[in-house]
Parts: sequence; C-alpha cells; structure tokens
Amino acid sequence: MALMLLMYDFTIEYVGAEKFAQDYVIAAVSLEDNVRSPAFETFKVLPLSFNQIQKGTEKDLVLSKAYDSIQQGWMKASSSTADRELQKLYNRREFFTTVEGCILSSDRLVIPRHLRKRCLAQLHQGHPGIHRMKPIARSCVYWPSIDIDIVKYVKPCASIPWPKLQRPWQRVHVDYAEPLDGEYYLLVVDSFSKWPKTLQTSRITVVATIKILQSIFARLGMPETVV
Repeated sequence: MALMLLMYDFTIEYVGAEKFAQDYVIAAVSLEDNVRSPAFETFKVLPLSFNQIQKGTEKDLVLSKAYDSIQQGWMKASSSTADRELQKLYNRREFFTTVEGCILSSDRLVIPRHLRKRCLAQLHQGHPGIHRMKPIARSCVYWPSIDIDIVKYVKPCASIPWPKLQRPWQRVHVDYAEPLDGEYYLLVVDSFSKWPKTLQTSRITVVATIKILQSIFARLGMPETVV
C-alpha cells in the first residue's frame, strides 16, 4: 500500500469538528505525471508506439484480466494453462498500477505477449550478453518470464568483435553494478583509454539513467557510441 501511495500527490484540507457529520471531501488525490513519465520514456527506446501497447494489453488474454483485476480487485487465478501467467502477476500484485490502458510494474512497462520478441530484439542491439541484457530490460520493461526469454534469445547469438578505436570517447560502455547497501553504481568506461567513471544512485530507471548520462556528457562531451 505504501508503494502505491507514493505515486499520488495529496491535497489536504482542514475540516472543523462541527463538519464531521456532513458530507465533506476531506482529501483528494491525483495521479502524478511522474507515473506516466517512465512509461512514455520507454517508448523512446523501444520500436513500439503507445497505441500498440494499449491495444496489445486489451487483446492479451492474460494482461486484459490483470488490467481489470488491478482496477477492480484481484482474485486468485485458476490452475489452467492460460492462468499460470496470471497467477505470477497475482503473486506480485502490489507492484502494479495502470496508466491510460497500459500496465506498469513499479515504473516498468508490462509488455503484451505478441510484442515481446520485438522488445528483445531492440534491447539486444549492440549484442550485450545475458548478464548485461537482464538489467537493461529490468530498467524499462517487465513480463513474468522475461529472464527466461532473455536467456533463450541471447544464448544462440554469436559474439561479435568490437571495431578498433582511434581516440578517446569514441565508444563508452555503461552498466550498473550490483546494489550495495541499497544503492546502485552506474559505471561509465571509455573503451579506448579504459578510464572509468562511477556514480552512485538509488534509482536505475530509464529516466534516472538518462539524467545521469546527460550530466556526464554535458561536462565531457557526447561520445560517438554508447553501449
């Protein structure tokens, strides 16, 4: 419940005791623009439009049920094959909210089944390995079998050697280290000089990552390639 309340702005008004017996609105809540922001930022890095995700969610047998459950209240899924994925969503139901026809898991966009391969193809650009691709995906999208699907997608992929570099800041590699004491560390390494830059952060969303990189590139210049 606390996680859900963090997504709202509260407008609180004092009401005198003499008005308690009357019909009176004591507080109103409204959905923050920040809830929509992560979803819309995701569209910038994926080959999908808002309407595709919205319509895909509506047509997806599992996600359409989950969408209704988020708004109307969850019921335990049956043991049928069609509802196994719904059961997985039910098990982490406290993380879900809805935004204009789409589902968010915390601040990650939940992708309908028929669009997941397109997401994986986009996330695999640059051919990151399994261990690198997982945190990339976790920063912006979600579905119950995402880790398994990443392994299946990346495993057959042959490694491709990087082209030889001629100068610093021609290609930088960016990744998050494992959390330490609740904090994450964004690592930015210049591939030519091997010079590292480490920045501490408590958020690893797409929006937060872009802001961190913008601050670095504003001081050091734009690299030609970011991996």
